[in-house]
Amino acid sequence: MFPQPCRFPATKVNSQTNVEIAAMIEAKRSLTPLVIPLPVRVPPNFFGISFGLLGLANAWRLAAIHDGVPAFAGFALLALGTLVFAFLLAALAVKIATALSRVVAEMKDDVLGPFYALPPCCAIVLAIGLRSFSPGPGRTVLTAALVLGTLYGAWVTTYWMMRDTRDEALANPAYFLSTVAFGFLAADALALYGLRDLAWMYFGVGTISWLMLGSITGYRLNFVSPRLQPALIPSLAIEVSWAPIAANAYLSLDGNRPDAIVMMLAGYAVYMVLRQIVLLHLYRRLRFGPPSWMFTFPSAAVAVFAERWNAASPSALSTVAAIVALAAATAIVGWVGVRTLVAISRGEFLGPPALETHPRAPAS
Repeated sequence: MFPQPCRFPATKVNSQTNVEIAAMIEAKRSLTPLVIPLPVRVPPNFFGISFGLLGLANAWRLAAIHDGVPAFAGFALLALGTLVFAFLLAALAVKIATALSRVVAEMKDDVLGPFYALPPCCAIVLAIGLRSFSPGPGRTVLTAALVLGTLYGAWVTTYWMMRDTRDEALANPAYFLSTVAFGFLAADALALYGLRDLAWMYFGVGTISWLMLGSITGYRLNFVSPRLQPALIPSLAIEVSWAPIAANAYLSLDGNRPDAIVMMLAGYAVYMVLRQIVLLHLYRRLRFGPPSWMFTFPSAAVAVFAERWNAASPSALSTVAAIVALAAATAIVGWVGVRTLVAISRGEFLGPPALETHPRAPAS
């Protein structure tokens, strides 16, 4: 009475065929490229953007206090640097939450690892900028930066010492960031906030680390082949920073008196600036990208030191030096900033979306 259901002939598949099909499906899945989310693709050296902007902001704020230039420029740069820093911190938080293993691998990497000291360094520079008009939040930012920066510096330098394999050809001036830069910046900020004893301790960290790492990186740069990779060549500009930030910290600790130690550091800073002029022919051949921001904070550090020197011991020479240093730092940051905006508009700054293969465990 009722129509019989249509029955298709059964296909006989043995267990061996099932295993083969499952293996093929699993192999296809394991080789499927997945687009890495944008926050995960942001490398730690991107914090060099906020580092340069915040450093230049402090230079313009000092110029407004001592030279009478409009204060708007300093506040605008401070706001811009803070926004960029907040965006990068948010991206880093997403990266830690979604790709912690990748973050740990980058921290252990010879090239990327040193740049994870940039977030605490940026926070210290921000705290220095906040001190004059918002000291409460500035102390909070400084406290967090000191805790995180100290812990990371202790961990990463110990890891470098204890790792089984190392490549001395990858050693570069960025290795100074976690101890030398962090130590001197922390000393400067702590002295400005009135914590002189603790400031002297961090000044010791910066000084002794400078002596130790300076010999290591100096040997690598002068006697080890091959020459630095193109992406690391801008790190040579970071060497300009150590003398100015050490001098700034010492001035804050010693009551803004340019004594013999400050003179020594000033002479070394001039020497390092001259070395950068010699290297211009090499820098001009580099491809523009995120590493180009390594040029910005060193120039800002020199400008801050020149402004502080001019305020402590004004003269015609110091005034001209402060004007030239501030103009040069502004030009460098402005040029890199404009090039960055152009590269972002063309989708060339971060590069095309990266693809990553996620291997899966074989089917049991």
